[in-house]
Amino acid sequence: MRWTRWILISDSAVVVLIGTALLLLLTVDLGRFKSNFEQIVTEATGREFVIGGQIDLNVGDTIDLVAEDVRCLAWCDTGKAKDWMCG
Repeated sequence: MRWTRWILISDSAVVVLIGTALLLLLTVDLGRFKSNFEQIVTEATGREFVIGGQIDLNVGDTIDLVAEDVRCLAWCDTGKAKDWMCG
């Protein structure tokens, strides 16, 4: 009986922690991390990366991070390639 109570308490704590984390993810304004996302992608690709719109997190069957008006700018002034439009 003592083990059953501890298992119930630990399972309840896990459910509360997961629920709290999910609630925080859904309520946090991801737009305030936009410059961090841009800097990480710019450093990884070597091209200037710009997110011109909003950033949203959609939770359903899958968890999707959606960014609007995403551009990866051409890296060479003399190149023929225009800016990349990503979605």
